[in-house]
Amino acid sequence: GGQVKCFCDRDSCDDNLLCQGDYCFIGLRREDGGETPKLRQHCASASEIPYLTGGHARCEERIDNWQEVCKCEEDFCNTFAYLRSSIDSRQDRRDVVQFTKQDAPYPPVQTRP
Repeated sequence: GGQVKCFCDRDSCDDNLLCQGDYCFIGLRREDGGETPKLRQHCASASEIPYLTGGHARCEERIDNWQEVCKCEEDFCNTFAYLRSSIDSRQDRRDVVQFTKQDAPYPPVQTRP
């Protein structure tokens, strides 16, 4: 397949803020010994993150220091909103929603009746 353009966080790409790869990913990752997961956005090649490559799973949780990590394959698809909607689609994830709030500059989206 072709390359997709992805958002990239400052820690990964300095001030470039974008990169290209086989797919994009976004997730909350705990650094070794760190308490609070950090939001990470990056691109990857197919072999780079094996547990995101196989099968149809878009997201994995609690794996390899990730609290939550999601992949997608469209240009600039790895947004915070995409990650949130993936988390929100699982009703049991109240713990994640608690500490993603501190990263979000806006209030949580209200669900419409």
